[in-house]
Amino acid sequence: MRNILVAIAGFLLFMGFASASPIYIAQGDQAYISVNHPSGTCWYFPDSERIEQTKLYDLPAVHSGENWSCELTRTQSGNMREGDYTLVYTYPSALMGAMPPRYLKDITWQNNSLVQVYGRTKDETGMQAARVMQDLKQMTNSSILDNLEEYQISIQAPVLTILKNDPGINEERIVSGESNMQDGTPITIVVDEMDHTKKELLQSFTFHTAVSRPYMAELGTWKTNMSLPIQDMAPGWHQMVVYCGGLQTSARFPIYQGWEAIPTPVQYINYFGNGSIKPVIIIQTVIQRETVYQDRWHTATPTPAITDVLGEKIPYPYKTGDVIPPWVGVAGLVVIGGIVLWRDYKWK
Repeated sequence: MRNILVAIAGFLLFMGFASASPIYIAQGDQAYISVNHPSGTCWYFPDSERIEQTKLYDLPAVHSGENWSCELTRTQSGNMREGDYTLVYTYPSALMGAMPPRYLKDITWQNNSLVQVYGRTKDETGMQAARVMQDLKQMTNSSILDNLEEYQISIQAPVLTILKNDPGINEERIVSGESNMQDGTPITIVVDEMDHTKKELLQSFTFHTAVSRPYMAELGTWKTNMSLPIQDMAPGWHQMVVYCGGLQTSARFPIYQGWEAIPTPVQYINYFGNGSIKPVIIIQTVIQRETVYQDRWHTATPTPAITDVLGEKIPYPYKTGDVIPPWVGVAGLVVIGGIVLWRDYKWK
């Protein structure tokens, strides 16, 4: 009985282990799953057959220094549907006495088949992921070169939320939230982005932070204290947009400020110096006096026409440049002379 238990324990140790809790990965996010052995390959099998879209088999592990991990690129994780997956990590044994260490790999994936260097080939054409994983484990168990270990991962829809949006001390504003993007993913927050026309002004309204997420945690957090020029910003609602790994979310916050009836110099300075094309509207009523213009000539009572002794109309009023005909003067002299002669004749 003891020998049987020892054999079972050795078999389980040889076959590897499953991670105690799943490793959470957001769709479209780049992820690195740490592994315990060098120079292996990564095989991703969905726990539900309906969620498999792309066969991610026999992908070489990557290393940084002495650390090795299974990488999922943004494209690869973006093509994986939501759900649970089993990561099977196969790793080769080191050749005895080789310096530096050398590894000889046994099982590979070629043309929809599992192929062993010194063994058989298993055609997996048309086989579901669960069958491929079963065959991979059986071939690894019979191999004298390869070993494996298992990890559980969970692919989730990406999350970016704003949970806190409160005023801080003086002109600060405290903003925080959650995200399931990987630890250290940059976060950018921009206030009134569409209102700023100059790059140097936009920088004053742009803030940076990063996701803080433990390796095995399902969600991470982020936080920043934005130091805003509140006194130079227009009163009313302002918008901030949070960007993170291709995601974005937004929230609004108000700025309250008292306004006097008549614009003050400070208000004019705020309007021209707030770095915003959004105007501060100030309404002031100005009484305009109405001025009426009259043409007295056209509105006066018409004057009867003036005629000379011959009944001809004399232009009135006289206009500069008009010429009086010479016969008018002669006729006037004759009339005057006739009146004088008639008076003398009457007296005689």
